[in-house]
Amino acid sequence: MKQITPWLTSLAGGPGGAGARARADLDAGRSWRGRGPMRPRGWRACGLALGLLLSTSVACGNGATGHEVSSTPSSGASSGSETPNAGSTPGASPSPGQLIAPGGSAYVMRYAGTRDVQGERSLRLVMSGFPNIAESPYFSPSILVGSPGERIRLTIVNRSLVPFTHNFTLTKEKIDHDIPWKTSYVVSVTFPESGALFFYCKYHVALGQVGELRVR
Repeated sequence: MKQITPWLTSLAGGPGGAGARARADLDAGRSWRGRGPMRPRGWRACGLALGLLLSTSVACGNGATGHEVSSTPSSGASSGSETPNAGSTPGASPSPGQLIAPGGSAYVMRYAGTRDVQGERSLRLVMSGFPNIAESPYFSPSILVGSPGERIRLTIVNRSLVPFTHNFTLTKEKIDHDIPWKTSYVVSVTFPESGALFFYCKYHVALGQVGELRVR
């Protein structure tokens, strides 16, 4: 900054500078217009000096270091834990394997699809886990959509990736049945008149192995 100050001074108003000559003309009652075609070289020099001075001041005031600064807020470091998605985006479908918090439920659900079963008499319900997600047992499909009071026959198959015993519990209908690895269980369930009912594996409910009977 000290090295460029004499040059700025000579341009802006030092002895012999363009600014000094302009002031001398004004003090003498002369104008650029009275001296023939306009010669703005002095004013351009003043503008250049002023612009350079301002840009230098702004850079120093902001503590610029030459690094690009992002305007995107930092989300913080990952904690390694999952946060259930409460469905804040209207109409958006969860991704397979995502933990969600179904409305009206005290549980979280490991989502593995939705199936409209209105008019269907039977359905195969699979219990397994996502190979790329640790401790991720699920029911597939996770959400069954039916009509009020509709009854459907479920064949629940334990296809766990490891030899786990799973369970199918539907408290409202007093169902609580263990399903050993690579076996199945057949049961009929009834959709509620309104709202939803939740079924789950009592051994892995805390991990999100929850399903839903939802009335359209």
